[in-house]
Amino acid sequence: MLNGVDVRVDHDNIDNSTGYSSIFELANGGQLTCKNIQVTSIPIATQEKLSEEGSAFVLARIRAFDQSQQKDSEYNGKTVERYSDVSKQVSAVIKESTIKIENSTVNGDLTCFVCESSTAWSLSWIGGGVTVEQRFLTARTKSMFPFESAKVQLRLRDATFVCQDGFARLEDAPGQDDVPQLRVVVEHCRFIIPESAVLLEQVGVAEP
Repeated sequence: MLNGVDVRVDHDNIDNSTGYSSIFELANGGQLTCKNIQVTSIPIATQEKLSEEGSAFVLARIRAFDQSQQKDSEYNGKTVERYSDVSKQVSAVIKESTIKIENSTVNGDLTCFVCESSTAWSLSWIGGGVTVEQRFLTARTKSMFPFESAKVQLRLRDATFVCQDGFARLEDAPGQDDVPQLRVVVEHCRFIIPESAVLLEQVGVAEP
């Protein structure tokens, strides 16, 4: 658990190979608890605002598996006929990750949470708030097998969320029958989103 920590980061060390870098990373059943912390992203003075397709900074990334699990579950194109069996195996090993944040603030040019397909995780955020140039949440789907749609549960209470690109973005992909699943329970929160953005956005092949 992190308590009373002040984190200040810049964008010098962003991993361009993956498109983003994260302060925290959870994989398949990971846990993160933060109380009374302050996270500030400090952009380089000459740097342009990070584009959506370009590099991005993330508070926490939720991955489907750790490195050893991911290697064991890599899809082999020669076994298409056994896809349903592989998908069941992937579903069976998914464990819910848990994030708890209390009385904390996040500020700067970043997205708070990014998750992959085949993840299940829950977030409890109480008090404090977020003021970011990007989004609070982006759920991404890879166009590959095996996969399960991401399952995300948010419980937000007594907090303010100021997100310049919108609150949440759910992305699907070719071969993905189901879009990421998002459930949100909100109590006494404020959401401040520009008119040019949307609170919740769903995009991709299955875009309505």
